[in-house]
Amino acid sequence: MNLYWINIVILIAATVIILLPITKLRWAVFAFLVVAQLEMSGRDFASASMVGPENTWKSIVLPTLLLLRTRFWGLKYVQFNGIIKYWVLFVVLVAVSVLWSPFKLSGLKQVGYLYTYSVTFLVFLYVWNHDSKGLLKIVVYSCIVSVIWAIIKTLLVHGSIFDTRVTTFANPQSFALFLVLNLSAIIFMGRREGVKYLKIVIPFVFFGVILTGSRTGFVSLIIFSMASIVFWVYEGKKIGRFAMLSFLMGGLVSVLIFLNSVFGYTINDIAKRHRVLTILQLVDNKGIDQISTGVWRLGMYDHIVQRFLYKHSLREKIFGKGTSSVAEIIVSGEYWYRDYTKNNVDANRLAHNEFLRALYEWGLIGFLVFLSLWVSVFGALRKNIKKYKTYEYRVLVLGFVIVLLFMSVENVLAVSASPAGLAISLLVVLLYHSNRSLNAKP
Repeated sequence: MNLYWINIVILIAATVIILLPITKLRWAVFAFLVVAQLEMSGRDFASASMVGPENTWKSIVLPTLLLLRTRFWGLKYVQFNGIIKYWVLFVVLVAVSVLWSPFKLSGLKQVGYLYTYSVTFLVFLYVWNHDSKGLLKIVVYSCIVSVIWAIIKTLLVHGSIFDTRVTTFANPQSFALFLVLNLSAIIFMGRREGVKYLKIVIPFVFFGVILTGSRTGFVSLIIFSMASIVFWVYEGKKIGRFAMLSFLMGGLVSVLIFLNSVFGYTINDIAKRHRVLTILQLVDNKGIDQISTGVWRLGMYDHIVQRFLYKHSLREKIFGKGTSSVAEIIVSGEYWYRDYTKNNVDANRLAHNEFLRALYEWGLIGFLVFLSLWVSVFGALRKNIKKYKTYEYRVLVLGFVIVLLFMSVENVLAVSASPAGLAISLLVVLLYHSNRSLNAKP
């Protein structure tokens, strides 16, 4: 059985589980968490001129089926203020901007990705309110199963576009973010359940992220680990297994950095064999431009800013060039990426910085709306911290800091049906629910 049919079999099995009325909703959600690990279209797929039925089923149909199973009851927990208000305004702006986009099909796909974010938010919100313990368990299971799956797949299954990276069928960056954010979510959701789940899931998350070869994921894991220790000690807690594992992780990195400064050539030679270890080059006074993907990103950022400042008209500066229009930088030949043409360019996964993308595609208006959305998110986090002042809420803030980091170097708006997208939706639900409870009238 080839790779395509493995994906199809998993997709069909998950669909059956979601549709079966005797299946508990928690297991239907778990089935979708498994499906999110699939890559239904490869790099050769002509994204700008074709619609993949398998990917549409995964990204649009299955989330909608889950929403139907909740009977839209998640809506009763939604209040039109703060985060929700700016999110709705942002989605409307993105949808309207498709009208003047040079890549209309890609623009419609981006609207679909935002639809999926909205639907998974409502599904998770409903499940969290009705079966919080069940949701915690399936998130833990999904982390463990996905890491085991990634290792087995890498050893036995070939033909994926990510054969050289340890991951499921999903993009390695997405998989790494999924693991780190779920660790934050598990700590927050399990605050009443003790640390029994953390003892199991932490080793899977640590080794899973390192094995993906995602440098952004690796840096996020280090930030998360070290900051978690600080929060833990700040609250006067005893150093437990979680803190010890985090300390060992940070200590390992410190040792590697020290060895690199003393035996640079030796360590850098080893670093070439594993993608994550190339991050050590940064401590050798060489900078991020020594990493090829860092070079490409910096070049892309420069082209986006230069085009916005000197080639956009006043109207385009205010309203933007249209959803997915950043792809014109690539298809025009001005900058290179994967030999993309107008027909096959993956227009929603090029900017690698969602703030610059917002400025380019949706103009100053879109940028301000997107920025306001993030201000409202961190405003809600600040309100919760002032009220509760607990370790779990500080870790939740840390999760959003990591999302912000990925927003600055990856293409997060177009990954709603991927592992990372679902982890982000869950994190937003945890924030929104706690903030809603905080604002509830007595």
